[in-house]
Amino acid sequence: GLETSPVPLTGRSISDICPQDAAVQIRQLIRRTIAGRDSASLEFAQKGRRFEARISAHGPDRVLCVIRELAAAMPDSDREGVRSGTTERRAFFELAKQAIADAALREHRLAICVIHIDGLESINRHIDYSIGQRVVSELQARLRTSRDGSSDGSPSWQAKPIGDSIFAVLLQGFADRDALHGIATDLRRALAAPVIVGDASFSITPSVGIAILGEDGTQPAALLDHAQTAMLEARRGDSGGLHFYSDTLKLRSLARLD
Repeated sequence: GLETSPVPLTGRSISDICPQDAAVQIRQLIRRTIAGRDSASLEFAQKGRRFEARISAHGPDRVLCVIRELAAAMPDSDREGVRSGTTERRAFFELAKQAIADAALREHRLAICVIHIDGLESINRHIDYSIGQRVVSELQARLRTSRDGSSDGSPSWQAKPIGDSIFAVLLQGFADRDALHGIATDLRRALAAPVIVGDASFSITPSVGIAILGEDGTQPAALLDHAQTAMLEARRGDSGGLHFYSDTLKLRSLARLD
């Protein structure tokens, strides 16, 4: 049967872990999901506890099935807090304030990148939030939440999640705009590699927007907003998933509001 804590289920029959009627329905949903390349869900009870099975197509003849206890799902209020990223944004602002002060003191260049992870919201919504968090953990490991190059003068960065599908990155110590573009491209390439969770492989698409201290703003809030505007343009356009902020983007944003 199903346990309270996660257990490996590879190689086990659905009938061994679910009630017989639920197992029959799950098999039907699996066949339907493979045929329709869609997703499906089913709620069932076992020993007085409620469970949900989420099934999504994963390849031409495979599905990913996540079974969780409904009581263990993230509360809507907590989920909304994570989506909005209010606490994370405040923490990033404090980090950015200190970094801007250090950049002025050391006469270093500084930029803020906003990276949106296309595909992560779908994992959270259609598969399972806990799977999405494991994907985020892998992405954070790739970014390595901080890289201190100050000792040898090489570029450095610090990355923080500021929402369900968004990272903000402080980049410092780059030589010029071309060098910054190269660093951001390398970060995007590292994030774009498939993420493996158990036997499943998830493909995601990072979109990167960049705002440069001095050129695009002098305060964390303005730089973050401008980087986010550039990121939205990167998602829309044909810039290879990476875009720098410019006054042209500001005019486009105002035009859309009109």
